[in-house]
Amino acid sequence: MQYEGLEQSPNIVYTGAAPNQQIIPAVKWAFDHLGCRFFLVGSDYVFPHAAHAIMKDRIRALRGEVVGEHYILLGSTDVEAAVEAIAASKPDVILNTLDGDRNVAFFKALRARHYDLYRYIAKSAYASCRPTRPRRRPKAVFREADALLYAA
Repeated sequence: MQYEGLEQSPNIVYTGAAPNQQIIPAVKWAFDHLGCRFFLVGSDYVFPHAAHAIMKDRIRALRGEVVGEHYILLGSTDVEAAVEAIAASKPDVILNTLDGDRNVAFFKALRARHYDLYRYIAKSAYASCRPTRPRRRPKAVFREADALLYAA
């Protein structure tokens, strides 16, 4: 179960990672290594909305910019509007809180628009948001089907 960390109860045992353990460090790492322009895409239910609020707060604190945000209805695989918004906003980083099968449709739609995800992220990763900072590549980028995994 996803836990956004915004509630607590003596009657519930929370076993998922809280934002300070997963979301906040991921945003900081992406800002430091990939760029300062973020696009948020997620499924339309409580966790993504809460997670995006936390992400936006952290991005602003780091002096980054949220260039777009899009939610996809639960059960829907209609991701074209999200992909169009991403293409129009040209983000450095896409933060994804899509659930389950929506990810398959999302990555297929990016591919159909001829996004080479590795090149897109590698190319945009060195944005000019911090021109005085030396540019560093992530230590490793692994390609698995249409998903990307980063190792810090």
